[in-house]
Amino acid sequence: MVFVSAASGWEIATKTSLGRLRPRRSVAEAARESGFEELPVVLRHTETLSSLPWHQRDPFDRLLAAQALCEGLKLVTRDPVFGQYGVQVVRA
Repeated sequence: MVFVSAASGWEIATKTSLGRLRPRRSVAEAARESGFEELPVVLRHTETLSSLPWHQRDPFDRLLAAQALCEGLKLVTRDPVFGQYGVQVVRA
């Protein structure tokens, strides 16, 4: 099963509202068409943030790391910083 985090949708929505992105479709639509499952942000994810070191200042990336750690998921990314959190990474 492949998940897409609600945090990724939040980041894309933020960048779209700031004029930095112009997506052709919504994250929900893209996830649905790709057969991905939505991963909501829940309180245990946010609680994990308090124990994470500050390898990364980006709040969205920190939340993705917390979700991956809590759920035992691998994270698909090009950013090498996630490995510093102990997150299993699949290089994109």
